Amino acid sequence: MNTRNPNVHLLGVLLTLAVLLIPSSTWSLGSPSVVEKLRSEANALPPGEERLQLLRKLVRSSQMSKEGIDDSRQLLHEAQEANDDSLVAYSVAFLINHLFAQSERDIDSIRYWTSYALPIAQRCQYWPMYFQMKYTLIQTYIYAHSYEYAKDEARRMVAEAKAQQAVTGQIIAYSCLAIAYYSTQQWKETEEALKHAHDLFSQNPPMANKISVLKLTLTYLDAVNRYTDMRPYLIELRKELNQMVSQIPSMTKALNDYFMLLECYSISMHVHCDELEQADEHISRFKEYQKKVNYQPYYIIYTQALTSYYLAHKAYDEALAMNDSALKRIKEFRERGKDYIYCMEQRGDIYYSLEDYKEARRLYDQADTKRDSLTKVITDMQLDEYRSMYKIDRLRL
Repeated sequence: MNTRNPNVHLLGVLLTLAVLLIPSSTWSLGSPSVVEKLRSEANALPPGEERLQLLRKLVRSSQMSKEGIDDSRQLLHEAQEANDDSLVAYSVAFLINHLFAQSERDIDSIRYWTSYALPIAQRCQYWPMYFQMKYTLIQTYIYAHSYEYAKDEARRMVAEAKAQQAVTGQIIAYSCLAIAYYSTQQWKETEEALKHAHDLFSQNPPMANKISVLKLTLTYLDAVNRYTDMRPYLIELRKELNQMVSQIPSMTKALNDYFMLLECYSISMHVHCDELEQADEHISRFKEYQKKVNYQPYYIIYTQALTSYYLAHKAYDEALAMNDSALKRIKEFRERGKDYIYCMEQRGDIYYSLEDYKEARRLYDQADTKRDSLTKVITDMQLDEYRSMYKIDRLRL
């Protein structure tokens, strides 16, 4: 097997838990009927503290719905009118998460609201919201492929979180650092950042933080072909997901795609550890989760895992069919990057197994050419960022 390359779906698989990183003593993701009831009750109240607190509860309850962004804006407006700094920070943290989760991300608006609310959160020492906003800000840099800016901001965030002894802040800062390093294929630094985050589990952070770190760790290990090392993290992730669903039943639907991803990585681990019978169980589970939510980026991971499964079974026609399916989905996403490279390498593996060495060599060469091109693009972007950051540092001095 060829070394797997980092996939462009990485950022997409992070979005599910973006809003869930905000810690809370009681989770309250409401059903549509509960959310509507809260909204009606809030609208019936005159301006004042009681209405503000009800809007605060509504914003948390509606965070997974498209109407939630309007609730966040309403709370922000009324918190500004009441000069309530903590509620301003709270509402903006949710507002920018909504903006980032939209398909057409308004990066300028996210950065505007972050620059507005960060000093407010810092002034009133509302550190959970401060670090949540920092997290979303760093994600905008990663989304824009400004990886060096993301690393710089994440390092600052690590230092700030340590100064405040904020465990959650440290974990999400290290997570951001790991994503940025992963995106530039700095494997040693990626692993170190993830280890720092995982070491903080002993301080009992929120489950959502643990789930995010475990998912990132599995993504990294899968990318560098360390399948045996995936096993304990798969067990740990399944435990955390089941525990969250057990404690917060309203999270079942929101976590469905994370269970899908867990099954994808389980298939991949068992196949590459020559445990094909165990992989069958996870293929069945994936199909069950897929009936509930067909999350497209995970389908690509699934077809890649299934291609390896059929290749291990020497079912070459089925492997080629799965590979065709993955390539079709990649083209639909108009993505000719790292997922595409991995699929071409898998296709090369199939033809190599069929002893069609000429075609296998052509596919491997095609993948290598594309990889070199992508590496050059990343390097050029990093050089441009270094120049820009140097100018900013000079201005600061």
